[in-house]
Amino acid sequence: MLEYKGDSLVISSKRLFLKPFKYDDNEFLYKLNNNRKVNKYLGTNSVSMESCNSLINKWIKKYRNDYIFNVHKVILKAKEESIGFICLKKDSNDNEAELGYNFIPKYWGYGYCTEIATELIKNSFEETQIERVFAEIHPENTRSIRLIKRLNFKEDNKCGNNSGKLYYFDKNIYHSIDK
Repeated sequence: MLEYKGDSLVISSKRLFLKPFKYDDNEFLYKLNNNRKVNKYLGTNSVSMESCNSLINKWIKKYRNDYIFNVHKVILKAKEESIGFICLKKDSNDNEAELGYNFIPKYWGYGYCTEIATELIKNSFEETQIERVFAEIHPENTRSIRLIKRLNFKEDNKCGNNSGKLYYFDKNIYHSIDK
């Protein structure tokens, strides 16, 4: 669902809401990006604070206040606590977007990513011209593969840019499921 937080329109669910990154979120991003469990399938062991600052600056410039296509902090409503991030990014193809996510491990297994990804994808199909959302997942990341399948993504036969498996969810699938 969409709701206002202050003067900003945000995507929310029963337990969570999304918020764009701000400059002072660098410590949270640093902590998340340097967690070994989070990075296990990403091919990186650690990220510097400088890199985190650079990423946040890039996201702020690129996405401004876009409430759909952005890299969003995921906030637990009950505690107003940042528990991860989720993104929907468009690059060269205006009809498709890539879904990505990382959560602090202590919040894994509670359905948070499924819950907020469902809302983000729903809004992308209902509020924009997006026809397809895809995700690239390391073939050994079984938790993420189970999650993406719970979201009704289908396996694509192509390999992604980083040799991961590609999964997709398109408007035909979206319109065929009970909402």
